[in-house]
Amino acid sequence: MTEPPSCCQLNWSYYRHSIKKKMDPPKFVPAEWLTQEVLKEDCKLKIVDATWHIPAWKRDAIAEHESCHIKGSVFMDLREVRDTESDWPNAIPSREHFENCMGKLGISNDSAVVLYDNNEQFGMYSVARAWVLFKLFGHNHIAILDGGLPRYLKSSGPTESGPLATPKQVVYKAEFIKADQTRSFEQMLFNWKEKLEQVVDARSAGRFNGTSPEPNPNLPSGHMTGSISLPFMNFFSADSRTIKSPEGLKEAFQQAGVDLDKPLVAMCGSGITACWIVVAGLLCSMKTVPLYDNSWTEWVQLAPAHTKTLGVKGSDIK
Repeated sequence: MTEPPSCCQLNWSYYRHSIKKKMDPPKFVPAEWLTQEVLKEDCKLKIVDATWHIPAWKRDAIAEHESCHIKGSVFMDLREVRDTESDWPNAIPSREHFENCMGKLGISNDSAVVLYDNNEQFGMYSVARAWVLFKLFGHNHIAILDGGLPRYLKSSGPTESGPLATPKQVVYKAEFIKADQTRSFEQMLFNWKEKLEQVVDARSAGRFNGTSPEPNPNLPSGHMTGSISLPFMNFFSADSRTIKSPEGLKEAFQQAGVDLDKPLVAMCGSGITACWIVVAGLLCSMKTVPLYDNSWTEWVQLAPAHTKTLGVKGSDIK
């Protein structure tokens, strides 16, 4: 096996040694529990709406929040909580930018945060991205509302409408991202050659196989050769659209051909739904599941031709 390029040295210990610090698995709270907490006069939770929609859906997450949101919640705009100077659409923000964004939401290091999103089609969608960002920057007191806003509404949880909340800004201090929790393009290219980690893709089967277009009509669909398709919605119960049990998650991985006894890295289109692979892997007792943040959007444009299988392009479909 060849030595990695210099850009990979920081993460090379991951391949040679066990992970020194395990990332804590996510906690999911049921809608019924959150309903009771919100009804308390002294509710101390920081409830955060992390809804993000694919632009092609032509939905306005802010307008939807203003129309109906969980009582007392604030809106975390994932379009802003990213590296806004990057060429890639959802690149992880700098530590300083994340600190500023959380401080403006009134979130401190001691805040107990419950994240949710609003997606009737899947039940949950972008909330895993928000959870991963919080964990990457070291926040520990955090949970996900199981089933999102749709499930909460079914439990008759208190809601309200109105403009975005503007809480008093507080100081938030983020940790530096651990080297074993993300992957760069150079590291993924090295991994493609050496096959050290399984690459698991959370996009739909159609996008992975190249028969359905990407949300970006200028990019072809397809996949990294050698990667494994595991659509993120396979982690949800079909009837309740809540997260499956650890046994159900393990079955989803196994049916896709993923070996949970071997390391894996998560990818998708641009770093949003790949976070469900991170979440599911941790719930299956993996020590860490690194995120290839720029995912297919970067790979399809930069990787050598022999490392990718290309499909249809939205702009070519009449």
